[in-house]
Amino acid sequence: MLIDSMDYVWQVRARDKNGRDLFRNNGFSEVCFFTYGGAYPNFTVRQMDNLQVELLSDRIARLHWADGSATVNGEFDTYRLYYRKNDPQFDWHLHETDSTEQRLYDLVPQATYEARIQGGRKDAAGRLYWGDYSPIIKFTMPEERV
Repeated sequence: MLIDSMDYVWQVRARDKNGRDLFRNNGFSEVCFFTYGGAYPNFTVRQMDNLQVELLSDRIARLHWADGSATVNGEFDTYRLYYRKNDPQFDWHLHETDSTEQRLYDLVPQATYEARIQGGRKDAAGRLYWGDYSPIIKFTMPEERV
């Protein structure tokens, strides 16, 4: 059974049952690690909930958010902004940024979009942990300008 917030290491080894093939590194893969469940108990990344939109034209929107004291032990290091047309058949588009705003271009006039943000924080070892998604906001682009 895996323990929550514990670091685990794993490695794979390939072997030829007949012993005829030679593998690089004696068949061992590189060593990989993961943290099961959450981060360390004293290291928390909270959900962001202050995503806002400003419509700049019929095809451009500016999404912005305030970092503030959104995390327990400091501010976010990076962000993931997701957006898509307001329809589950469309995939989420992803923008990663260190800024607290992102402009979206080439949006469709009069189309409704939904967006959400996720904050990320690095621990002392430099590993990046992501908080939960923010609540989804919806916005409708204005009519096309003639």
